[in-house]
Amino acid sequence: MILKRIWLKDFRSYSNFKIDNFSSNVTLVTGENGKGKTNLIEAIYYISNLNSFRFSSRESLIKNGSKVSFIRAEITNGERELLIESEISLLGRDKTLINKQKIIRNKEIRNYFKTIVFSNSDIEIVKNGPSYRRNFLDDLMIDLYPKMIPVKLELEKILKHRSKLLKTISYKSGKEELDTLDIWNQKLSEVGELIVKTRKEVLTILQPELEKSFYQLSFNEKKLQIEYISSWEGRLIDALQKTQKEDLLKGITSVGPHRDDLSIKINNLFSRDQVSQGQQRIIAISLKLASHKVIKKQLSLSPLLLLDDVFSELDEIRSKKLLENLPSSQTIITAAQIPSNIFSEVPIINLNIIGN
Repeated sequence: MILKRIWLKDFRSYSNFKIDNFSSNVTLVTGENGKGKTNLIEAIYYISNLNSFRFSSRESLIKNGSKVSFIRAEITNGERELLIESEISLLGRDKTLINKQKIIRNKEIRNYFKTIVFSNSDIEIVKNGPSYRRNFLDDLMIDLYPKMIPVKLELEKILKHRSKLLKTISYKSGKEELDTLDIWNQKLSEVGELIVKTRKEVLTILQPELEKSFYQLSFNEKKLQIEYISSWEGRLIDALQKTQKEDLLKGITSVGPHRDDLSIKINNLFSRDQVSQGQQRIIAISLKLASHKVIKKQLSLSPLLLLDDVFSELDEIRSKKLLENLPSSQTIITAAQIPSNIFSEVPIINLNIIGN
């Protein structure tokens, strides 16, 4: 997949903006702070996912004083030439067209254009709570197995209904209420075990690529280990029945795929709180590089790799090591300053010169 050009109108800090000289390999986008480097990465990501990796509201994506923002991008996907046009509006529903045809469901966009983004917030995958690691793994799962999209939505629906039911009945409730809870337990067990089975398949595919990426970026000095941590043992239906009294008292579902985690260690030290922030950052970068390799290998396509401010906490040696181990596909990197001499042969787009 190659991004050829992009136009932005009233998106974030941009009034009217166009770039049409992206390299098919690596492009470095530089500019002073406040020039819109991250906004540009966000626009590219948005056109491929129809949401923001910064978890921004739609209002924040529209330039102050405007009611509508527009993103247009020309890409090539194999032999296909695609024009993607997205309208974000405060006046009505957002709209996205692909070659002038409206898409029905937002998730369809991932069939046409895939991106993988690294931003400074991705260190939270390593150092924050389990939900960050689950979301990372589930995003990769959906990229590899789109059939899991409705399964994930079904899980959310089941958990919502079960939680509501738990809060409206007590453990001393009658047979009818408890029979209803048994029905939701069965549904959660079926869907939950399928999701965990698929997550573990994805992790099995990811693990060797992750270990390889981390090994390369850490100068072959450290060993990374990653493991799936389930919130229950045996059958999920049995675990739900075992914890049902506690769930009724607390009004929550205490076991299931929504409570699982990933254990990430470096040389047997937990990455969340026993290693340096620099090592946590290398893990986060490695997770994204490994995801790219897995998607490329499993789906025979190369997502666009977006690296936002990736060099901010890397020394020159590690920065050079990262460049040497980038995938052989289109990559767009942002940096406030051109890092030393390591970009001597990389095309540079300077936002200070282009303006807005």
